[in-house]
Amino acid sequence: MVEWSDADEGAEVIFCRYEQCADRSPPCPSCVTLITDGKGNIMEPWQTRVIEEKKDLDAKIVRLKVALETMALESPQRDLMNQQLAHMSAYSVILKVRISEFTSR
Repeated sequence: MVEWSDADEGAEVIFCRYEQCADRSPPCPSCVTLITDGKGNIMEPWQTRVIEEKKDLDAKIVRLKVALETMALESPQRDLMNQQLAHMSAYSVILKVRISEFTSR
């Protein structure tokens, strides 16, 4: 089994039970790509998904803000998009809190 430490935050590492895969590219089919948290801890797949979800959501928030600032929209659409922005922003805050919970350990 290959182990890693001192990996940068968000670094991808390959985990395999076969020692020879450490230097092999591409890795064998039984290898798994894992993400580290910057403290030498390997993150669970669900934790990685939460981080990716927040990144995607934040990018959508930026695009929605730009659309609201640049597009000439009638009242019903503008109101709905502002509500959407508020809910997306609240969800982003929730994801941020969840991420801080599992990265602070």
